[in-house]
Amino acid sequence: MPLGAQGKPQDERPPQGAGDKGGTWRCEVHGLDLPIRAWGFAGLGGTYREDCPECAREAQEQGRALASEAEARERERGRLQARVHSGIPQRYWNATLNPETPADVLAEIEPFVEHPATMRTGFIFLGAPGTGKTYTACAVLGEFLDRGRTATYMTARGALRRIKAAWRSESGETEGDVAAWFASLDLLVIDEMGVDLGSPFEVSHLTDIINARYAEEMPAILIGNLTPEEFAQTYGDRMVDRFREDGRVVVFTGPSRRGQP
Repeated sequence: MPLGAQGKPQDERPPQGAGDKGGTWRCEVHGLDLPIRAWGFAGLGGTYREDCPECAREAQEQGRALASEAEARERERGRLQARVHSGIPQRYWNATLNPETPADVLAEIEPFVEHPATMRTGFIFLGAPGTGKTYTACAVLGEFLDRGRTATYMTARGALRRIKAAWRSESGETEGDVAAWFASLDLLVIDEMGVDLGSPFEVSHLTDIINARYAEEMPAILIGNLTPEEFAQTYGDRMVDRFREDGRVVVFTGPSRRGQP
């Protein structure tokens, strides 16, 4: 505020023309004629164009759209990162439960995905190569991950390597630590359980994994290119019986889908 000759404050006079219209301008985008406003303060003044309300609205909408896109990208990044950490093969990162899934299997899988406690053992997926066993199992595993649950995919040989790694002193974990980890996952998928893994050592350790999860009522999905008879001969009737008790043995049939678009 300016001072008078006696050093006392003086009242400012409002700039002449403050608030008066200074004409109009046209928004070429929306064809709107909008006022040009005059302003003044502390002896200064000028004009400004009133913003086009449609431009302002579109800018807000664009900002919301960009924020929504950024959130979607972040969700997708998190989704893919979870699949990488879970061990799902890249070709199955986008696997989904779809109409090609056998209807009777889908009827049991969907409630299981929503409420895993309804099936405390899980599934054994058997059948010829290329019939959709691994795809379906990875789709289920992806649903678990998207719901914030812990889930892991590995081959039978990968599971055995994880156990053997604990035997090395530099591994930093004991065989008991590995067993506890296997038992703690909300869902464990073990693929490639074939007849070539039929040695007493391999069968014993894979059975230990399943028994530990069975005791904790934590489901698993076991996958093999075997018939039910071959699976029972390789891994024992007891393992099969446990899945039949509170789970399901599913035989995938039909021609191979590999190589199909």
